Amino acid sequence: MKNPALMVQGVRLAARSGNGSLLDKIEQLLKNSNTAEPVRIAALEGLVLNKSPKAEAEIQAILESTKPAKRTSDLAESAVRLIPAAEGGKGAGTLQNLITDQALPLPLRRESLRTLAN
Repeated sequence: MKNPALMVQGVRLAARSGNGSLLDKIEQLLKNSNTAEPVRIAALEGLVLNKSPKAEAEIQAILESTKPAKRTSDLAESAVRLIPAAEGGKGAGTLQNLITDQALPLPLRRESLRTLAN
């Protein structure tokens, strides 16, 4: 399927099913850097929705990938917004740490602050 909009819908539908084998495919889409960014965002949302034990690690990996070049992306900003859902009660602490992490791009630190304020 080459149409990203249809792929996003498919990923969201698969995530809602809660089927473990589909969640593995969703994780593969997230990890594939050649996958369109909206599809990767939907895949990350799907992992968080299903409370996948891998969701927190994936969020951290995405955020760490922004540090070397100090460049952000829609995927990284979505990852920040998903921290409270992925981490539950300890999400506020993680967001506070991100706000003060000088290695992160400024837009991600701002998104952390907005997410914490909500």
